[in-house]
Amino acid sequence: MITSPRIVSSMLVGIAAVLQVTIVQRIEIANASPDILMLVVTSVALLGGSVAGTWYGFFGGLIMELAVGLPLGSHAMVAAIIGYWIGRWGEILVTDDHPVPPLIAGIVGAGAMQVGYPLIAFLVDPNV
Repeated sequence: MITSPRIVSSMLVGIAAVLQVTIVQRIEIANASPDILMLVVTSVALLGGSVAGTWYGFFGGLIMELAVGLPLGSHAMVAAIIGYWIGRWGEILVTDDHPVPPLIAGIVGAGAMQVGYPLIAFLVDPNV
């Protein structure tokens, strides 16, 4: 059985997007729900770099928009931008002496999604 890292990463991002929409979005802890899609995208971006982070961020955001029925583009764009910058951060800062802690990257990615998505949604449609 041949397993490519791209196929495995695509499956992980797709499964995370579907789980985010179906199950995880309903879990609330102190009026906040976890964002497993961004955690998976930041992990892939740290391991694969900026190009992989951009691709998988866009792919995950698009699956999430299609599953929920959101207007296409805004979630995918924000996730792609976050994936790019987390991947770029990993390319620049990861050395043998100073690895980027994945927990910090996950927190930054999830926080950026919480700020970036409402901003882009407002810029696209001010009636939101």
